Amino acid sequence: PPKRLKQFLFERRRNPCPLGRRGCQTTLLSALSSAEQILARPINPTQFTVAEFRKRQQEQQHFLMRVLEQEKLFLIGDEDVLRRLGESAQDS
Repeated sequence: PPKRLKQFLFERRRNPCPLGRRGCQTTLLSALSSAEQILARPINPTQFTVAEFRKRQQEQQHFLMRVLEQEKLFLIGDEDVLRRLGESAQDS
């Protein structure tokens, strides 16, 4: 990842805050702008709470299901973390 994005991720590991907080969201978007320049395409992050994620997964919401099926580049966590996040939605 670009330097500003790496710095953002490092800071969040030391001092986590929910991305829904305006300060973190602004910092993330600023960090992603470097990645957008490198990739030469826009990055549009979508945020869900755990409850929203599980609800949308249980409802088979098209956008989320498409994202889950596609190849992903994980900045934090991995495929296993994502799978565990949705497990209770599948159990319901």
